[in-house]
Order: sequence, then C-alpha cells, then structure tokens
Amino acid sequence: AWVGAIGVTTNTRSVAAEVGFFLDKARCVAAITQPAYADLVREAGPSLRWVVTTDSLEELYGEESDAPVREADPMLPAGILFTSGTTSKPKAVVHTHGNAIWAGRIGPRNIDLNRDDTYLIYLPFFHVNAQSWTMWSVLGVGATAVLTPKWSTSGFWPVVQKHAITHISLMPFVFAAFQLPETPKEHTIRVGVFGMVMPEL
Repeated sequence: AWVGAIGVTTNTRSVAAEVGFFLDKARCVAAITQPAYADLVREAGPSLRWVVTTDSLEELYGEESDAPVREADPMLPAGILFTSGTTSKPKAVVHTHGNAIWAGRIGPRNIDLNRDDTYLIYLPFFHVNAQSWTMWSVLGVGATAVLTPKWSTSGFWPVVQKHAITHISLMPFVFAAFQLPETPKEHTIRVGVFGMVMPEL
C-alpha cells in the first residue's frame, strides 16, 4: 500500500478455479503465498509475473531508496476483498486508502481501543473484520495485535493470559470459551466487538 500496490487477500480453502477468478477479476500481476499453496497459485495464475512464498520473502528485499514513490491520494485503492459469493460469484470490494485512514481513526473510538491495548486477531485476513475493523483500528492508535493461525477454544484463555488481551471480536462460536470450567474469574479482556460492544465480559 505504501508504494501504491493493491493487496488482494484470498481464502486458503479456495480451489484453483476460485483463485483464478480472483486473480483475473482483480487483474493481479504477482502473488505472495505460503509454500503449501504455491502450486495451486501457479496453476490458477499462469500469467502471473512472479510467485513468492513466505519462506523466500528475501527475494523481495531491496534498497528503500529504490522503492516507487507516489503522491498521497486517499481515493486510490489500497486493497480488494472478495465477498463470500453466497448469492452469485464473489464480488470484489475495493477499500481505498481513505477507508483505511477512516477505520484507523473511527474504529478505535467505537471500541475504546488505545495504544496500551492488545487485540486478539483469530479471524482470517480475507475477512473484513480482521482486516478493516481490527487491524486498521490497531494500526490507527498504535495498539498491539496478537495473531493466531485459527480459532482454538481450548487455547483461548492461555493466549489471553500470556498476552494480556484486552479486545476480541465476538463470533457466536467464541462464546463457548467463556463457559469453560477453566475460565478465569479475573482476566484482562475489556471489550468484545461484533456489531455490539460488550464491556465486562
């Protein structure tokens, strides 16, 4: 986003035909992926200029002075998220730099997030909650994000206690963690977010 590139996040459960649709629709020119998905991405996007995996990111390193420079423009796209496609083909939703700035300024106010807080992000980054609502809010105030590869009910409280989590996104399946026998009587979670703010969890 800093140099003017547009990130397109996709679902790791997508098959090659679906990934190919995303690549074509968003006119992607390159891909960064995990080693486990490299073959699928290459199959889905034979016209990509390059594919780099997370274990070879050093290939992207270079001198900062060589990076492209562009004038700031809040209306330029920063990222593209695809909808779930429940009614038809997934739709490409463009988020501008202005959207990111707005989320980074307004989001923290809505959920009482400040630089001393820590937000647990367990949702995937192809979902607007993790990307826009959560991460942009965290970046907007300089808070801390703790990333997990997936949700774990049994591992929830150890992560909360280890990192002094103050904020989480509430999905229906998350509530099971609050009914575990080992749920601590005292913890650091202050706000749960999902369409409603629930202090005092």
